[in-house]
Amino acid sequence: MGRRRRAWSRTGETDPTQPEYPSDVADLLQLQPRARAVLYMRAIEGRPFTEVAEVLGCTEVAARGLEARARRKLRSVLEEEAHNATA
Repeated sequence: MGRRRRAWSRTGETDPTQPEYPSDVADLLQLQPRARAVLYMRAIEGRPFTEVAEVLGCTEVAARGLEARARRKLRSVLEEEAHNATA
């Protein structure tokens, strides 16, 4: 952590260099590591399922299923969070 950030943390004020929107990292951490990996490889890196399956050591069909379950889980976590924020 840089000097500027440490100084801001001591003042109790929010750091103006940090975004003020909630991070979805905590939501992603609720997923299993393999689920996070498949989402990252597909959504961020744009890898085809054949490569994802090779990296994860499973079949292409299993990689497709894992991605579907990971998306479903992430969607439910985000919807629950949104519901709790409005309640």
